Amino acid sequence: MRPTSLVSRERAVTLVVCGHAQVIAEDESVVYRSQHLRLALPVILQVPAYVELRPIVKHTVVRRVLFCRDNWRCAYCGRDGGPRDLTVDHVKPLSRGGEHAWDNVVAACRRCNHRKGSRLPYEAGMYPRNVPKRPDMVQVAWAGRLTHPLQRQYVAQWHKVPEAAL
Repeated sequence: MRPTSLVSRERAVTLVVCGHAQVIAEDESVVYRSQHLRLALPVILQVPAYVELRPIVKHTVVRRVLFCRDNWRCAYCGRDGGPRDLTVDHVKPLSRGGEHAWDNVVAACRRCNHRKGSRLPYEAGMYPRNVPKRPDMVQVAWAGRLTHPLQRQYVAQWHKVPEAAL
């Protein structure tokens, strides 16, 4: 069955308790208790109702997906960073006719982005380590959203991609 969406812990427990979903994988380290019920945290659920799915298509550049595509690393120096440390850099600057498109943007640390400025890579002597490209559907749909290792493993197996891509 195809993974379709994420729900909060509370919503997952509610779906299971009300009988609207079946548990596929659970985390035994987190347990919800009531007077008559003990339930491990449901991590992956199956909802029996049929839902027709449309392919996920996003053309706009989204920071979260961009940073995930570049593995939360600066494209120029390779330094690890978080959402506050990384910026969006246009390989061909907008002021030079570049576009705000997936094949022209990379994640860059503040230092490298400032150092490159509005120059082209050959003028600054700074080239991205990887060629920027449009992320695939899996990266767009799940980028940075899967918090539990079982979720990452399940989605990676289903889409036949390495877990590091999520």
